[in-house]
Amino acid sequence: LSQPLAYLLLAKLAAAGDLIENLSFGHHGINREMPGWRPTAINHELQYYSDRIILTPPYPGGTRASLWSDNKSSTTAWTAEFQFRVNGQESGGGNLQLWYTKEKEIIGTNSAFTVGHFDGLVLVIDQYGGQGGSIRGFLNDGEHSFKSEHQLESLAFGHCTYHYRNLGRPSKLKVSNHNGLTVTVDDQICFSTPEIQMPSGYYFGVTATTTDTPDSFEVFKLENQQGKYHVGDHHTGGHHSEDHHASESAPHHLDDFPGSPEVLPDVDADTITKEGEQFADLHNRLQGMTHLVANMYVDLRALREGQKEHHEAQMEHMQNIQGSRETGLPVETVNTINRLSERLANIERMMETAQRDRENARNAVARLQSAVDQMHGGISEHLPEKIVVRTSAPKMTLFLFIILGAQAVLVAAYVVYKRRRNGMPKKYL
Repeated sequence: LSQPLAYLLLAKLAAAGDLIENLSFGHHGINREMPGWRPTAINHELQYYSDRIILTPPYPGGTRASLWSDNKSSTTAWTAEFQFRVNGQESGGGNLQLWYTKEKEIIGTNSAFTVGHFDGLVLVIDQYGGQGGSIRGFLNDGEHSFKSEHQLESLAFGHCTYHYRNLGRPSKLKVSNHNGLTVTVDDQICFSTPEIQMPSGYYFGVTATTTDTPDSFEVFKLENQQGKYHVGDHHTGGHHSEDHHASESAPHHLDDFPGSPEVLPDVDADTITKEGEQFADLHNRLQGMTHLVANMYVDLRALREGQKEHHEAQMEHMQNIQGSRETGLPVETVNTINRLSERLANIERMMETAQRDRENARNAVARLQSAVDQMHGGISEHLPEKIVVRTSAPKMTLFLFIILGAQAVLVAAYVVYKRRRNGMPKKYL
């Protein structure tokens, strides 16, 4: 192989090996099996779609759900990308948590406000602060019981304001555990600290909780990658100004679209002389292109399904409007009439099916009777003549009844005769 083709092959293999399959879901779509993950729901059932899972439905309230990985993280350098969407009333009091913890059984479907002792990290997405939403980070070494803390907000080591409700698109929360802990949302830094480095051997999990005013928490994917994810990373400290200066000459076409990855700055090929630098640059660009194509595929599929559902709803609504114009009735009444008509049509089909079954049963009985008659005739033909004659010969009982009947008639005639004779006038000589 030539040197560029070898670089291309190695870059593809490196990009494919970054994803930790057993700690990720949603990168190939959503299905009910979800290998490596265990879903749980309380007071409702999870709703699975091709591109997302609805952890808590828009109705009813007071529901809880969780997704926990079956496997532990085996590396200390990882980046987790979590995509979610929240719909509901602005006054909703639900919360969504992303966990990286040592104990998943004691957490279950609890939120950060109802869990007891645990060891690990939790990111809380809720309406704290009354500013339309926030993202806060909490750490616990197992010493604190969060449900017993009266001022839990004081334990947050980082936070940022983020309006996450009713955006109409997925929000992208990214956590990087590499030379510190960095949290970004929609490719903007939320908070970062070099003093926190999470260990390996912990579980990833997602929990959602709603109050009486329900929230619809939808999860699209959770991708875990080994090492630091370069595409879309935002550096802090002394590297921030250098990256900003280098990206001034980069194209900004993707910046017009929310949630799009940050483009890599253009670099003159003459400045890259070492093979390692060439491979790193090619690897980063191919990896960014791979993720961009995957995101485009997911977005196109979601757009196609959304357009299909919208088209069906619009067609049904247009039919109701047409019926309303023709009859002069309200659209809601026409819709109710159409539903009743569909139910009546279903009942008619059921009645027709029952009638056909009855006719089939009647024909089956007739065929059975005909078969019995034919069998009886065939048996009579093959019987010996003595048996046939004996069977059809007169019975002794019939003769007895005839004799007794004749005697009864004679007795009755004699009685009548005696009565008439006694009733005749007597002649005296």
